[in-house]
Amino acid sequence: MANAAAAEPSRRVEMSFDGPTQQRRGTVLVRLILAIPQFIVLFLLEIALFFVAVIGWFAALFMGRLPTWAHQFNSGFVSWSARVSAYLFLLTDEYPPFEFDTWSYPVRPFLPPPGKLNRLAVFFRLVLCIPAFVFQMIVSYGLSLPLLLITWLILVFTGRMPPQLYWAYAALLRYETRVYAYMLLVTPEYPWGMFGDGFAAPTPSPSAQPAPAPFAESPGGAAAPVPPPAPPAWPPPPPPSWGQGGTPPPLPRYPDSTAPDERAGPGPSRLVLSSGSRGWLIFAIVWGALVLGVQVPLQVKTFTFNVNTRTAQYNTVLDDYNESQAVVALAERCTTIACLHTANTAVATSVDQFDSNLVALNLSPLAQARATPVLNDLSQLSTAFTALANSPNLQAYRSRVQTSQVSTLLLSLHNDTSNLLNALRTNIF
Repeated sequence: MANAAAAEPSRRVEMSFDGPTQQRRGTVLVRLILAIPQFIVLFLLEIALFFVAVIGWFAALFMGRLPTWAHQFNSGFVSWSARVSAYLFLLTDEYPPFEFDTWSYPVRPFLPPPGKLNRLAVFFRLVLCIPAFVFQMIVSYGLSLPLLLITWLILVFTGRMPPQLYWAYAALLRYETRVYAYMLLVTPEYPWGMFGDGFAAPTPSPSAQPAPAPFAESPGGAAAPVPPPAPPAWPPPPPPSWGQGGTPPPLPRYPDSTAPDERAGPGPSRLVLSSGSRGWLIFAIVWGALVLGVQVPLQVKTFTFNVNTRTAQYNTVLDDYNESQAVVALAERCTTIACLHTANTAVATSVDQFDSNLVALNLSPLAQARATPVLNDLSQLSTAFTALANSPNLQAYRSRVQTSQVSTLLLSLHNDTSNLLNALRTNIF
């Protein structure tokens, strides 16, 4: 039983980093521009990913495992996204290849093979991801605003990222990769390890020979070996940090077809952070929490303000339109020229007020485009109803009704106002 458990492939998401190296300052300077093709491809892949993730979620819910084809696509997307993030985080100068799987890139994700999943955890996967995603977002804000800009400037002038910052960003990227892999059902293991994998005991060199034990005089005159001193208690002396002269012991390879080619370089390794790298991560947590603590309330306040503003604009247009239609209905009931004069003057005044209120609204670009035809209708209606109000007699009034095409303009106002209201309703949320 123990042998079967030991032979089971690991379900852990691991990564390997080549460490900070000299980078070309020219490519660092235009890194965002160079990454635009990657953004476009990832955007297109995300469209396909949505359908694959939904179908895979239902399949995993009923089968207890992610289908192989969905696992391959999700794993490929996670790997590709991790390489692009490494390129943007300035962890490497090598351009990310346009392919799902590659083992020669300086930042290499190692994703587990398909396996069994807990159906209950699959059902609540999005809910379970919320704490990990929030934590990742806090650290991302802390290491990005404005620290990533400062790091970019350092690389532009020196061509090399400080090791402590490099491994802090590496820890963030590994955690981010684990979050996405967990969310996409690539692994059942919950994201962890933002602060690295702790300290590992130093591994003695195989060629090192133990020193001979000293001898002392025994009571019988014969030389007797003195027992060596007991090993020191916890903690053992820490090894050099990864990226600062030390190489952590490699983790075992995954015994499946996804294992990298031996010629592609080292496999996944433990991420042992120095105190300086951990200090940057602690700074990122504190600073990121402060940034989000200010940004989120501001965004909520802005959203609420926009909703209230768009709602008020919608109600203003609707009320002005209804009022103009009500006045038009009163004018249609008149049978004397005196009544028609008063009623049409009221209609012209109502239309002008509608026009003034609409111009005063601070509309969005979409709503403004829909408001332009309404303003044209209102301008023509104001001129037409003013002319009708000044008709000297009923015969002249009927003639002006025909020539002014009031009915056509009122129908056009109805359609154009409906389009405007639809645009305003869309902008509310």
